[in-house]
Amino acid sequence: MPEKTISLRYKNSPIELKTGTTIKPEDLYGRQKKTVEIDGKILEKVVITPNGEIFNPRMLTVERLDKEGSLTESPITCLQEDRSPLPILPSSYKTTRLLEDASPLDLINLKVRGVIPVECSLPMGLYKTLYSYWDSPILETAILNITPTHAFLLIGDPTDAPFLQKEETYSFFEEEESENPDEESNFSMF
Repeated sequence: MPEKTISLRYKNSPIELKTGTTIKPEDLYGRQKKTVEIDGKILEKVVITPNGEIFNPRMLTVERLDKEGSLTESPITCLQEDRSPLPILPSSYKTTRLLEDASPLDLINLKVRGVIPVECSLPMGLYKTLYSYWDSPILETAILNITPTHAFLLIGDPTDAPFLQKEETYSFFEEEESENPDEESNFSMF
């Protein structure tokens, strides 16, 4: 895959990230193929039309339509609740986005869906920005993690990790000293 460049602005200075090939979960863990067999014959997925006709999905082509139902070449736009089209934002490879410092909590709260190895001239640390590979109405969160030996752009969605919040421990049982320390305890005592 040819190297691509993402342009960013960090503290009013231009920064360029040279990206490598995206590492996806299936690259790390493999992909599981599910098949269903009846009497040794593998079943395939089919499409059933409203009038009951059955088609193999490979026989169908997909056409893009606008909201009036006319053919269009542009990507399908997502609609907001008021049914107005969302603006299509340019890809991270076509525009300059803001890069800011990130905290370890930002990294922990990121549900990572993709990892892109990068080369950059920034010092070691965590940085965050918005990312989209294609022109899209939705931008994902990206954390740039620079270690002493490598740099990775982690792409995903921010989530809240409740176990990271302040916790308070309650003790429901009072500890009583045993009268006879040599006495073995068993469940019949309860």
